[in-house]
Amino acid sequence: MLTFPEFKAEMDDSQARVVQRCLAELTSLGMSRQGLDFVRDLPGYPRTPYYTTLWVRNPRVRADLGAGVSIHAVGVKLIDDLIDDDQPLSPRDQIFGVQLLSVGTTLLASQQRPVEVLRTLEDDYRDIWRQEIVEVSAPRPTTVESWIAAARIKAGVMLANYAAVNCLAGGVPEMVTAAREFGEALGVLYMIGDDAVDFDEIGERDGNLAHLVASGAADLADVAAAIDEWRDRAVAAVRQGDPVCDLVPFFDHFAAKLKGLISRPAVIA
Repeated sequence: MLTFPEFKAEMDDSQARVVQRCLAELTSLGMSRQGLDFVRDLPGYPRTPYYTTLWVRNPRVRADLGAGVSIHAVGVKLIDDLIDDDQPLSPRDQIFGVQLLSVGTTLLASQQRPVEVLRTLEDDYRDIWRQEIVEVSAPRPTTVESWIAAARIKAGVMLANYAAVNCLAGGVPEMVTAAREFGEALGVLYMIGDDAVDFDEIGERDGNLAHLVASGAADLADVAAAIDEWRDRAVAAVRQGDPVCDLVPFFDHFAAKLKGLISRPAVIA
């Protein structure tokens, strides 16, 4: 079994290769310098999906699938921003995300069970894209419960999908159910972290979980309980089957870090 530093080193290497491949593809299409800089600086999308390779035993296959889901995720990010219209990039740059979706899909369908892989991507992304469109005009979450519900559909389904696809393509279809549970939990937890960072760094407010807590609209204890619940779900999943790395200590640390981020005092203007 890999130690967490060893698994993290794989993830670091994957992120570097994913960013390089994305930039090469986007440069060939004529993306602007601003767009290329934006992609180069993306913090999570070229990296976080690698966690969903947890049950893929073959290192070479794990590397290829990790690159596939991460490149796909960068494409999703660009299309998400196009739909939301909340980034300074031009639509011409953002639409190039479609090419990254194609590149990622090709990598994922180049291993085992390609038909099942493609069908799983198709089925889950029908829900994801539907939610993306609904979010444009839907009321922003105002409670912990409504925020979690939105996070489960958006980030949860996305990472659950990648985890399932990796199990299918990586030769461990028996782990799909546990992997989906793991991916959903990871997605919800990472969205909590993203909201905390966005609130601190860019002052995001509408529908932001950290802002709901800081403004008194949501109870900090309820958010802490939600973090514990999703941490427990992730841990229960990673204890199934034969994962390549023990991520239980990581999730313990991550949950504690999230509670600290959410509970920090903030000034509400």
